[in-house]
Order: sequence, then C-alpha cells, then structure tokens
Amino acid sequence: MELLKFLDDCGVDYKQAGDDRHISHGWVGLSCPLCDPHKEKYHLGMHLEHGFFNCWRCGPLARVEILRQLTGKPYAVCREAAQAPYRRQPLTPRPGPLQLPSGLQALQRAHRGYLARRGIDPDQAARLWRLQATSELGSLPWRIVIPICQNGACVSWTARSITQDPQRYLSARADQEVVPAKSLLFGADYVRHAALCVEGPFDAMRIGPGAVATLGTAVSQTQLARLAAYPVRILCFDHEPQAQARARRLCDTLSLLPGKTINVQLDAHDPGSASAREIQHLRKSYLDDL
Repeated sequence: MELLKFLDDCGVDYKQAGDDRHISHGWVGLSCPLCDPHKEKYHLGMHLEHGFFNCWRCGPLARVEILRQLTGKPYAVCREAAQAPYRRQPLTPRPGPLQLPSGLQALQRAHRGYLARRGIDPDQAARLWRLQATSELGSLPWRIVIPICQNGACVSWTARSITQDPQRYLSARADQEVVPAKSLLFGADYVRHAALCVEGPFDAMRIGPGAVATLGTAVSQTQLARLAAYPVRILCFDHEPQAQARARRLCDTLSLLPGKTINVQLDAHDPGSASAREIQHLRKSYLDDL
C-alpha cells in the first residue's frame, strides 16, 4: 500500500501542490498534530518520493510516530505503512523557465519606506540584492520581489507583501523557477569562509554579505548539505523557543560534520529587529574578522 493511499484510507485531510500555493511540487501538506491541534494550517509536509515528514515549525519528525498521531492507528500498523513504497513512480522535476511576477518596477516610495522601517537601506538593498517591486497593477500587488540567485543568475524568487495581506510571502511555483528555492540558500553568492544562517531573507539583508537565509523555518536536506560545505557556520534563528529548538537540532547534525558550528541567540526577537549595535557586534564577531 502506498503511504498516500494509507492516509486516504484513514481519512486524513491533506492538500497537494495544486491546491495551495505554499505547497511545493513533490510534497503534500497536512495539519501538524504537534503544533496545529485545531487543524487550521498545513505546516506539515510529506515528501512524496522519499516519504519523510518535515514541519515548518517543528522541523523533521519521525515517520512512524507522526503517522500514528495523524491516523490514530496502532504503532504496528503505522510501522508497516511507513515501510511501504511512498509512490509507485519517482517524481520528475519540473524546472522553469524562470517566470517573474508581472508588473515589476523599481522600488517605489511605499516599498522603500517598508525597507527603511526594517532597518534596511533601500538603495543598497536594490543594488546588492537586486530587489524589485509591484504596485496595484502587478500580478502580486504591493510586494517586494526578492530574487534568489545561484552563481549570479536569478533562478527563483519570493515576494513579500508590504500591506496587511495574511499571506506575507508568496514564492515561485515549481514551473516558474529554474532551481527549487528550498534547495538553495538566499545570499550564498556573497559568502566566503563563514556563513551566518538566518530564517528570512530580510534578516539576511539586515546583516549583510556573509548571511544566508533558509527561506523559512524548515531546512531541507539540500540546504543542510550546502551549509555543511562552509568551514564555519553560525546559526542565528529567531528568539522564540520553537526556533531555538530547531537551531539546536540543526547544530547537533552539523556538529557531526567537518567544520565549526556555532549557535547564536540575539537579545532581539530576530536579526531583523535587532539594534544596529547588535548587528555590528554580530558581524564583527563572526563575519568581518574571519
């Protein structure tokens, strides 16, 4: 029995990539029983080809135990289901060509004000991170479009709303990107010996060159491998307990690999809200002097 059919037979609700913009090709989204008991979100992802589970908030989860909590079935039944094939045929990748949102333009007054309020110099951000914007006429209105680059070429993107839109970030679909964004680290083109890893792209912009972002709370296996390739990696996740728990788990994994791994916890909630003095100290301690 396929794992997906097992969920169907148990009446577990899930969404696929075509159902929700936040669910990537090759994944299904489920309500995480650990952090979403009321089943309001789809933060838990199951990879269709490899069968592993990863929650945006909780991180990687044990397959058998999460199946037991999702389905209510006995442990032995879930263990048998977990050992079954995940999908009859392997997934075929669906790369681009790259399709950027329509109506792109230079940063306007509203976008520049948003960046300035986050402690980011709009002129420097537009030049260094190649930011663009949409207005009310774009396909994704009133957003800052953030290119995700690999070796100098834009291969994907994400777009941050500057309004009160509940969907703060909207990202390229699988058929709109050349390389999956979650297989990359935002800002990697500017990293040398040490990578200071944060969650969001604006956190990385606030710190400057040398910082990379995982583009969300979950870290993919490919992103993990890219981080491990740096001789020094510094994790600087948000201050909240869940984020720090993820950082500790990631540190434990990276510590088994060659190189040096450091976990840093700021006084501020996250790098984006840190004071200029704290950012300067962070750079001097871990980036500028290396």
